[in-house]
Amino acid sequence: MKSEQNTQPPKARLYCNRCNGDTHHENVWHGAREEDLYAIGDTGEDGPFLQETTVYKLWKCLGCESVLLQERSGIEQSDDWEIHYHPKRNRHGVKAKYFNKLPQRLSTIYKEAVTCFNSESWTLCAVGLRALIEGICTEKDISGRNIEKKIDGLMKILPENIVTNLHSLRFMGNKAAHELEPPSGYDLTIALEVCEDLLNYLYELDYKTSRLAHLKKIHQPVTNAPEPEK
Repeated sequence: MKSEQNTQPPKARLYCNRCNGDTHHENVWHGAREEDLYAIGDTGEDGPFLQETTVYKLWKCLGCESVLLQERSGIEQSDDWEIHYHPKRNRHGVKAKYFNKLPQRLSTIYKEAVTCFNSESWTLCAVGLRALIEGICTEKDISGRNIEKKIDGLMKILPENIVTNLHSLRFMGNKAAHELEPPSGYDLTIALEVCEDLLNYLYELDYKTSRLAHLKKIHQPVTNAPEPEK
């Protein structure tokens, strides 16, 4: 056990979620836990004595100084070791965007969909994005007997070609919800980006342009100011 700890370098190159890439990390703490196990033999009786070891290491990114816990566990008598990181490394994950004017209920659905995407829960992510679209329709007072008609009703506030393409996202969500057919990670990446663009257009763009107009008004030079006394 001691040799296992001593052979580990004090520094390693690991993926950092915050830096979005592989960075140098420093080992700032380590510990271990050992558990006695008994293997089951061919006769159904207890086999030879085994010992499972779990080594914990706390790593600090030398770039952003965020930390992660590494958990390495396995049987001392074998070479089969499992390594897990907490929080999970999101090498191919996405970071939830912040929308200043997004209603809380829609924000919750959006963040849950991102969480499902990062945990590779493709079916739940697709269902979540479908629920997000339906939630947008409800929030914008778009009525309809089903989600298909509700999406058609978005033509009141969105260009026709965008509304037509939103039905592809509906089909994806329907397959996940009713046929338990998960989409690919690539398809979900595009679907998630579409939903983010939609949220930005419907809830953020007007807010940002109004702020821009306000700032322009503040910094506008005063033309009718009285001349200073001589």
